[in-house]
Amino acid sequence: MSARHNSGSSVCWHSPTRTASARSSCATISPSTCVDLTPRRQRPHQRDDWCWPSGRLSRHALSDIPGLASLEQILHPHDPWSQATWWSELAGRPRRDYQVLTGPDARVLGYAGLDLAGDVADVMTISVDPAQQGKGLGSRLLERLHTRASLRGAETMLLEVRADNTAAIRLYENYGYRRIHTRRGYYQAGQVDALVMQAVLASPKATTNQEKDA
Repeated sequence: MSARHNSGSSVCWHSPTRTASARSSCATISPSTCVDLTPRRQRPHQRDDWCWPSGRLSRHALSDIPGLASLEQILHPHDPWSQATWWSELAGRPRRDYQVLTGPDARVLGYAGLDLAGDVADVMTISVDPAQQGKGLGSRLLERLHTRASLRGAETMLLEVRADNTAAIRLYENYGYRRIHTRRGYYQAGQVDALVMQAVLASPKATTNQEKDA
């Protein structure tokens, strides 16, 4: 579900629930063996990695945290996630699934996250470096979240988006999202409404085939 958006054409949001819960426990989190600690350049390609001439999309690694925190400073200068918050989010929350876009130099170009719980998956965040926007990377991140959620048994996706973020709304509608509720004045900055949007996922077999064809 969404709480933060850049204005204009940015495809970027964060969950208010995620933010509060992560920050409350970040000081007690230590690295977990369930998260890959290997520097990204040394990691072998995984079966579901997506590679293109300018980089790679794959599951998060703890070595991504400095880059994630740096991009947060650009996208959310007034309320960025620190490295400690990212440690909490990636190492201590097994229901969360984050995908990271990196360039050929392993620099983080974007990221997206899910909260997976039964047959409903919440989009926690999608963020793309402003310098990389307009290249279809937001679409690729959203497609990856759909695939990951479907393979984990989710049937429905939910998210929130600022009512004034027309570019993001158009993207979601192109992927089958429909407005199901409006939260009036939900975003305190500017008292902007939040649109709650929902999409029905394809079957795991269909999403697997789409991933292979990509």
